[in-house]
Amino acid sequence: MRPHSGHTGRSWPKASLVDRAVAQDGQNLSSRFKRLASFDPVYPITSFRIKPIIMCFGSASCGPSLCRYGFKYWEGIQILRMRRNLGRVLIPKSFGVGCMLFSVVSVLIVIAVIVLGEYTKTRGRFLLTAFLLAAYFFTSMAPAWTAEHRPESRVAPIALIASTTAVMILLIGVWGTPNSDAFWKSAAIITTLAIVLSCASVVDAVPGRLFQNFSVKLLGMATLIICVGIAGGIKWPPYWWTFTLAVLVWVVFLIVSITSSMIRRSQRL
Repeated sequence: MRPHSGHTGRSWPKASLVDRAVAQDGQNLSSRFKRLASFDPVYPITSFRIKPIIMCFGSASCGPSLCRYGFKYWEGIQILRMRRNLGRVLIPKSFGVGCMLFSVVSVLIVIAVIVLGEYTKTRGRFLLTAFLLAAYFFTSMAPAWTAEHRPESRVAPIALIASTTAVMILLIGVWGTPNSDAFWKSAAIITTLAIVLSCASVVDAVPGRLFQNFSVKLLGMATLIICVGIAGGIKWPPYWWTFTLAVLVWVVFLIVSITSSMIRRSQRL
């Protein structure tokens, strides 16, 4: 085999030369993409007019390896664009507007039922749907606020997912009316977890405070008791007395904490 020009005493296989050329072209293309993205990190590359250009450029000049590289880079920027758009929508203001909107809808439905003087199952389902959506938006405001002020929080996105799952299951139950005990137990457990995670997300807004707060531990114990009781169908009264006692202690501790915090702020002023 004849040695490559510029190199003496060593021969380079043709396949390795092609791979090196493809890698070099891939680096050049990456630098070009980064320069384009420096102006706008999302739109210039995520435009649907750019994808055929990436495909044609990669397949015509550098082979299928660079074509795959272009697609991979394009998909990564698409994910970045989706996250940025979701970040613009999932803000406390959006959830607050949704809560107010469906609260007004609930009141209007009640007024319509009173004026018409007739209550039907369909109107009741519409009323319950509006009430559930208002409660969903209200519950999601806390994790949305935490996600906005502390993006590294892991509790906030889980709370948002749990709230969305809970309201979807409850709406299925309202309109589908499934005659299944397991369905309603699952709905009750998921709804309880969504509410508890929403409360925990407020505490998680301060780093390191979640596992040090006594009220969170009480709330977690009460959540475990009620979820096990619902899943197992426990009807033993002392078991639920324990749950009631845990909830009462949590409420008292919460009131004392809020009161002491307000007193400290007033003293500072």
